[in-house]
Parts: sequence; structure tokens; C-alpha cells
Amino acid sequence: MKSTRHALIIGAGIAGPVIAMFLHKAGISSAIYEARTSAEGVGSFLQIAPNGMNVLKAIGLDTKISSAGTVASHIRFRNSHGKSLCRVTNGSLEAHGAPAVLIIRPALHRILMTEAVERGIPVSLGKRLVRIVDLPGQPVVAHFEDGSSAEGDIIIGADGIWSAVRRLVMPEAPNPIYTGLIGVGGLAPLHDFPGMMLVNEPEMTMTWGPRGFFGYGVGRVDQEKFMLWWSNQPQDAPPTREELKSAPQEDLRRDLIATHGDWHTPIRQLIEQTDEVLRIAIYEMPSLSTWHRGRAVLIGDAAHAMATSAGQGASQALEDTIALAKLLRDEPGPMQNAFPAFEEQRRPRAEKVSAISRRNSERKKTLGPFAERVRDFFVAHILPVVARRSWNTMYAYKVDW
Repeated sequence: MKSTRHALIIGAGIAGPVIAMFLHKAGISSAIYEARTSAEGVGSFLQIAPNGMNVLKAIGLDTKISSAGTVASHIRFRNSHGKSLCRVTNGSLEAHGAPAVLIIRPALHRILMTEAVERGIPVSLGKRLVRIVDLPGQPVVAHFEDGSSAEGDIIIGADGIWSAVRRLVMPEAPNPIYTGLIGVGGLAPLHDFPGMMLVNEPEMTMTWGPRGFFGYGVGRVDQEKFMLWWSNQPQDAPPTREELKSAPQEDLRRDLIATHGDWHTPIRQLIEQTDEVLRIAIYEMPSLSTWHRGRAVLIGDAAHAMATSAGQGASQALEDTIALAKLLRDEPGPMQNAFPAFEEQRRPRAEKVSAISRRNSERKKTLGPFAERVRDFFVAHILPVVARRSWNTMYAYKVDW
């Protein structure tokens, strides 16, 4: 039977296609509208934690996602001299129902978009939202920059930290806040590192030094294996998008080597063997007074973007999708009636994880010699206990469909 309820989904990143598939599973029609003119994802790579993988399992995508990435079952923490401070479990199938997966962001986007289209969900590209009209007794209408429009029962803003939906329906909402960190990363072919060919692939390495942080692990692009690496560089003032894009690669590598070049092997080699260094300014959303207004609701980064330091941004967005879709499925009245329950259910969870991420970010900034020794002691002796508690809090959470 054809659905008489229809959702307009703004944004085709991670949350948009997934909630569309959950709504389809619930018998609710939807259509996705994306401002970008290409469905190809942007960015380098990310972790989907066990709690996020459990959401993908509920929609039947966990196997495809795992096959496109690599399992990251452990994290080893080192200091800049290479000394192993501790090794902790990063979630597991046995303990949490799914492993953590490290995946190239474009591959993740490609899988999600392909699956959404194959399940019959319309996707329109080049649709930049400019106006929302929400009048009583009439369908809610999304107007796009190209002059087109679309009607539905609700609008779901899955359009990221710089959300147009949030800006249009909540003009008083605060702007994203710069965290003082620049995310830097790249990929280097694994065959360039003979000594790493036998590395235990499920293990990621996180190194904290006197000047920031550096992490790396084994991943893949299609079937070729790479060393994936990432770093957080403190910077007081946020760079513009043009500054992020226009910086010469040689200058970026030189600056990274100046910061990390004397750290343990293979950090310097990873930087030198990377063709393209990618950079993003890391922002987070301050707490919003509400996640919904009228017949529009925010999910994922549009509602609660957090710093990257807990590896939970994508997984929290995925949790939103199953939680909201389930409430919409079970709502007998107007679809927007489910919004308050969604926010009540998800806000405390998202804000708790965001606080963990914020605390982790503070450990990645430049420290003096004494503070560095204190941090190393904390990592070696206290972090395993704290991590076990924090990650159980994050990873064990599950919404049953």
C-alpha cells in the first residue's frame, strides 16, 4: 500500500540516506535533497563505532560497510618517543554486538547513496535549500535555489553542522563554535612501509606528544591497503575554507614534519609519503534550545555536531536515524508529534557523548614538559579504566527497531 505520509530529507551525507531507508522500512515515503551537485562523499576517513554499526546492522548494511573498511578492535597509545603507554579494546562483536570500523568517507557515502536509490528512494542533487514555508492546513514546502520546490508532511534537517534547515527555522540559534583544532589527515600506500606489512590490522595507534597528537591505522581504498593517518593541530584562529584549500602541499608537509618529524617511526615517513594532505577546521555545536520547530526537525550534526576526539560524530547521527524513524513509525497522529519524544530521548545521550569528546580534545593541545609527563601517567595508568567506562557508555547503547 502506498504511503500517505511523506518526509522531505535535506542532506545526503550519512544520516540522510540512512533515515530514508529506515522510513522506507516503516512504510513511510521520503525523498532526499542534496545541495552538492555530486553524490560522491568528501573528506578522508572516519570511524564508525560499534553503536553506529549496530544501527547499520538494523538496516542491513553492516556487512557491506565492514567489507569496505577495516575493523579497528584495539587502540594502542604511545608517547612521542614510541613508548607504549597502554592498549585498550575499541569495542567488539562479543561485547557490543558489532566491531568498530575504519572506512574511507567517500566509500561510505557511495554505499549509502547506492543503497538508498536501489531501495526506491528519490535523490535530487544540486538542491540548495533557501526557504521553508510551513502554513497550517497545508503541506510543508521546501524551496530551492534553482526555483524548484517540494511538498511533504515534515522536513528532516540532516544537512550537517552548517545546516540550512536550522538557519531557516531557528534563526536565533547559535553558530557553530571553533574548537581551536585543525583536523589534518592523509593516506600513504601500505607497500611503502615494509615494516608495517605485518602490523596487526585491527590495531590503531594514537600518539600524544608535546605538540599535539598523531594517529594511524591500516585501511583500504577499494581493495588496495593504505596507512591512514590523522593529526589535530592547535590553531587559535579558524582558517577560512579558501585558506584550507589553497595551502601548498609542500608547506603542509613541512609544517607537519616540524611538529611531528622527531616522533617515533613511522610518523615522519607517513607524512613524507602522502600525496595529498587534507585539512578541516573542527567545529562543534553549542547546545540548542530545541531540535525542532513546527514541522521541521534536526538530526545528526545539524542538531549536535561534536568534536572528532571521541570518534562518535557519525555514530551519534546514525543513532538519531533509527530513534526518529521508529518514533515516526509508531506515531498515529501528525508526524511532527513524534519530535518532542525524539529530542527527549536523544538530547541527553548526544550531550553526554559530546562532553566526552570535548574533554578528549583538551588532551591534544600543546603542553609543557610537566603537563606532558602528567598526561603520560594518566594515559598509562588511568586511561584504561576511564576508556573502558566511557566506551561502554558509548558503544553499548542500542535502539531496538
